[in-house]
Amino acid sequence: SITGHSGIGVAMYAHGTISNAGTAAYIHGATYGIKLGNGGSVSNAGTILSYNGVGIFANSGGGNTTIVNGSTANTAALIQGFTGGVNAYGTITVNITNFGTIKATDPSSTAVILGNGGTANHATLSNNGTASLIDGGSYGVTVNVAGGSVFNQGTITGGNVGVYMVMGGSITNALGATINGGFIGARITGAAGTITNYGTIQDIISKGIYLGAGGTITNSDSAALITGGVGISATGGATKIVNSGTIIGTGSYAISFADGASTFNNTVINSGAINGASGHNAIQFGAGNDLLELDSGATFTGAVNGGAGINTLQFVSGTFANAPSFTNFQIVAIYDGASGTLTAYETVTTLTNSGALINNATLTNT
Repeated sequence: SITGHSGIGVAMYAHGTISNAGTAAYIHGATYGIKLGNGGSVSNAGTILSYNGVGIFANSGGGNTTIVNGSTANTAALIQGFTGGVNAYGTITVNITNFGTIKATDPSSTAVILGNGGTANHATLSNNGTASLIDGGSYGVTVNVAGGSVFNQGTITGGNVGVYMVMGGSITNALGATINGGFIGARITGAAGTITNYGTIQDIISKGIYLGAGGTITNSDSAALITGGVGISATGGATKIVNSGTIIGTGSYAISFADGASTFNNTVINSGAINGASGHNAIQFGAGNDLLELDSGATFTGAVNGGAGINTLQFVSGTFANAPSFTNFQIVAIYDGASGTLTAYETVTTLTNSGALINNATLTNT
């Protein structure tokens, strides 16, 4: 047991290694459990704790930082702080692997912060195993490094945002894993982001996923779920969404595209369920030239509005006898073997039919 009653439990200012090796091993500091001044490696099998500050704080001008909490055989390892669980600033490369729990208890805290801006640094976080937990009072994980990555097999939760990528990057949420946010489940801004979801990404109030600079979202398994007040909200760049699971808007659209200062061409490829809230569209496109592709298994709750622009609706495979209201699609293509139904007034400039078109609407070909 190591305790720093008024300051730091363990401080290491030259690059080195700290091993908290036994499950009963304990490091506690009032301000920092561990402070690294020039990067280094920390391996924890027990408890690293700060009641008033940060569990592990790494701030260096040139060293690399590696932190491993627990193992596949030890999911009880704990790193906990009041204002932060792990804060790693200024390191060239920071890699965090968590099998246990990393937690920050203050309501305004972030459990894990990686990087302090810039493109020279590199940051990766792996939350490994179904028992792994990252829990922040406000943010679960914040990555402030261009091109950072987060991989989750367990649970990441934040009172405000589950995972926030400030400068673009990628998030992979594995089958059975969960990312929770009080307002936003996963948020990527600053540059285009990539999110691949096999599990659940959700919020309580606002948005399941928010992309502030466009990117790609793949909801990639029949069990995959993205849900929020708005399921997915995308703006600031062209966005492609591929869905074979379920996307739900509990209070508004399931998918919403907003243009901002520019217009963008967005794509949705659906072979799963896209469900808007009662009285709201399933999908609301923006003012770009957008594409909606329907594959076998695609269903909708609510209408689909193509917005402005010259928009394309493709029935690629499957039969859509109970298709929703599609509006503002000027190009309609029905592929061989597919069957599509139009149920709302539509003005079409180009109609290509290699399958079957059932017209229960007013169809005007201009």
